[in-house]
Amino acid sequence: MKISKSLLIFLLIISTSLFSQAKFKQSRLDENAKTKGYGYKTANLMELEKLAKDISLPGGYQVKVPEFVGITSNQIQEFFQKNGLNIQNRWKEIIPSMDIDDSLKYLKDSEKRKNFILGSEKLASDIEDLMITNPKLDLKSVSIFLKAASKNNWRLMVRSTGKEDTKELPNAGGNHSEPNVSPNEGAVIFAIKKVVASYFKEKSLSQRINAGDQEIFADPLTPVLLQRMIGEQINGAKKIEDIPVGCVVY
Repeated sequence: MKISKSLLIFLLIISTSLFSQAKFKQSRLDENAKTKGYGYKTANLMELEKLAKDISLPGGYQVKVPEFVGITSNQIQEFFQKNGLNIQNRWKEIIPSMDIDDSLKYLKDSEKRKNFILGSEKLASDIEDLMITNPKLDLKSVSIFLKAASKNNWRLMVRSTGKEDTKELPNAGGNHSEPNVSPNEGAVIFAIKKVVASYFKEKSLSQRINAGDQEIFADPLTPVLLQRMIGEQINGAKKIEDIPVGCVVY
């Protein structure tokens, strides 16, 4: 049975909507994102992967989430601590000694907000400039993912996955994602530094403040997502059918 791309996309949207209504659990999403520390982008991908396995389409088509692996906030901060930078301690030096609930009121003062942003930007700079003396991530899941990526000649997206991708706080474009990363540990670590630094930069923090984020002074969530980058083959595709086609599904 032959099926047009437009019909396929329509069926995909309907199928995903029906399955998501039946199987999606907000409590599980929040647990993976915040309690386990994977962040909301990774947690959403975990949910999508579960849903995609149960979707069948005419013509033998499959719904597939591009391969990914999440690194939790604790794992990221342990890695930085091994290399001489304690993110939690530095954050506590930046934020004022006060109840978290009063943070937005505190930041209405332009001078206090300016000093807070300057301190955060200094931490971001130190993260990016950190000399990595212990470059091993020591995470089995990441090692397996990078081995598969290297074997299959994937390029990677090293993505932010913090307190974003929620209805209450999308923070669209607030944090950095690094495209076209080679699947070797050195390149991935370099990209991880840029992603983690972006959580403390003015753009991300200002968007969170302006959105009314009540947890702006809370312990920072700094997870990272590694994902296969879907695109044309390096040097281009020779056949039009080899060019990947995708869509955003709500």
